Amino acid sequence: MRLCEVEAKAMLRHSGIAIPKSRFVAVDAPLDLAGFAGGVAKAQLLSGGRGKAGLVRFGADEESLRKEVLALRERIAADGKPAGILVEEKIAIAAEYYLSFVIDDALQCPVLLFSPQGGIDIEEAQDAVFSFLVDPLVELRPHHLIAFFAKTGVEGKLLGALTRLTVSLYRLFAAEDAEMLEINPLAVSRDGKLVPLDAKMVLDDSAFFRHRGRHTPLSERLEQAELTPLEREAADAGFSFVEMPGDVAIMSAGAGMGMMLIDLIGQAGLRPACFVDGAVGSKGDQTTERLRLVFKRAEAADVRAIMFYQTLGTRDLKPRVEALLALLKETPPSKPFYFGLSATYLAERNMTAQQACALLQDQGYFATSEANELVARIRADLKPAQTRTPRRTGNLP
Repeated sequence: MRLCEVEAKAMLRHSGIAIPKSRFVAVDAPLDLAGFAGGVAKAQLLSGGRGKAGLVRFGADEESLRKEVLALRERIAADGKPAGILVEEKIAIAAEYYLSFVIDDALQCPVLLFSPQGGIDIEEAQDAVFSFLVDPLVELRPHHLIAFFAKTGVEGKLLGALTRLTVSLYRLFAAEDAEMLEINPLAVSRDGKLVPLDAKMVLDDSAFFRHRGRHTPLSERLEQAELTPLEREAADAGFSFVEMPGDVAIMSAGAGMGMMLIDLIGQAGLRPACFVDGAVGSKGDQTTERLRLVFKRAEAADVRAIMFYQTLGTRDLKPRVEALLALLKETPPSKPFYFGLSATYLAERNMTAQQACALLQDQGYFATSEANELVARIRADLKPAQTRTPRRTGNLP
């Protein structure tokens, strides 16, 4: 789950990290801006780029700040988002840094990213972003980071302050099972203090059971508001569904398998139209329910094909294939349907994957046990104009 700034900063404050004096203003609450003359008002949304979008406003005095808050309220109401506004004191800034922790799936460890050039144009300063691999089995201490930050040009009293703050941020990152924690900008005030001016966090939904007391109501409402009707229907049914603009609606089982198929589709010059995965803690087989939503996604004009690919380890293959055939007969797919299946000998105890593919072929569908062959056939039939570089988008795990 993504956290909006006000709730991410609440976690920072709870961890003992100093943040600017602030006040949250609900969209329908009376305005009380006393003590924030010359402050900043920021719309609380999950998306980035608020500054460039005009969703961060500054007031020269209390009256001008009030006008900016009212203008933001109108903007939020027009967008139909259940957002609020965070009002903060103005900080006299001497410099801005960028600092974040992310999980690197390939390296299988947290990575600290830091740049002495923070702010809204950090994307243009990628050459100035330094990385530090964090060993998750060793407690991170300030002295581990001194050489790293010194290499980036930080010196003097700031060097010690930055190492201590970074360790505190990492402890929060680990304790909350976060996938990402970003502070941008991390301001150096004119009196030499480090102040997080913005904070973003992405929390691992798989670890929610460890944090049932967590209080993030605004972020939860914002996430719900951003779901498409199909995504909301899937959430109510107990599984994950991510809708994307694309050519091929994908039905798979497991996040890893889904990611692999997305990459294969991208390498073939096509775009995935959806991603499906079971929710954490879900029980029972939901293949039929998931496939019905994939079929609904395929009804859209931009989708040109449906790809089903699944692997079975221990579950009996036969009843699942029979249920799929019944569904295809009851609800014929609106776009060309391509079937793929790989199974172990345990799953093949009553029907083999080869027999399953033959049954699908008898019904007029292309079927194979090889994912590469399946994608190659889809590519040959759809004839994409050119090969695209695979790119994962949306709220993929």
